[in-house]
Amino acid sequence: MLITHPASHEYQRRRRNARLPTGTPELDELLGGGVLPDRFYLLWGQRKTLACILHQLVIRAFLPPESGGIVPSPKIVFVDGDFSFDPYFITRQAILHRLNPSLILDRIQVARAFDWQNMVELVSERLKKLDARLYIITGLTVHFNPAVQNSYRELLKIVGAFKSVLLARNAIGVVTTRQDPHSFFKPMGGKILSHFATVMVQVIVRSKFTEYRLLKGGKPHKTYQWHVQDLPLQTSLDHFWRKG
Repeated sequence: MLITHPASHEYQRRRRNARLPTGTPELDELLGGGVLPDRFYLLWGQRKTLACILHQLVIRAFLPPESGGIVPSPKIVFVDGDFSFDPYFITRQAILHRLNPSLILDRIQVARAFDWQNMVELVSERLKKLDARLYIITGLTVHFNPAVQNSYRELLKIVGAFKSVLLARNAIGVVTTRQDPHSFFKPMGGKILSHFATVMVQVIVRSKFTEYRLLKGGKPHKTYQWHVQDLPLQTSLDHFWRKG
């Protein structure tokens, strides 16, 4: 059954949608201030850096709406495909932001995907039964094997189901994966992920800075987050001369 509604309804719905800041200023600059509901955000790069971004996003979601949060005590679904979820990091960040760690952890539903078939079942079948305002999937294509028959068909099924959930719930969706080992700029998952993702950001960690590249969802451009090195309190000028 095809369900339709007036275009004015869609216009008003999008006007009410507010951006959720990620907590990373350089990334927020790329995204126009943060992430929006009913959009499929795809980030790929180093697992540790992506995990940090996602955990900060979770904490931001629990801030009061006047401080950048979405709704009071939102429900969050975290599908963990590369063992990135860290409750201890969540607890530390919650305390820093004067939030209740126990309340936050109780509002996060975590599901582990141990292999590709786990991921297919979780996203295409189970996700639609879970009501949340923020859906996060880490390591979506970590177990994806393009040489196996039906892999691309199953990936297409995953992406279609995920986007349907975001539209039905008017929820925020963020997915991470790794970089294709045969490419300098493409994510694992080929053209299917690239075609269906609304916004695509490549995260590249270099020795002195982290580079964020917006490749889809706006005018392609880059931002840089410089790594700050902690120096001892008693630092002489000789230290900087040697560095130079």
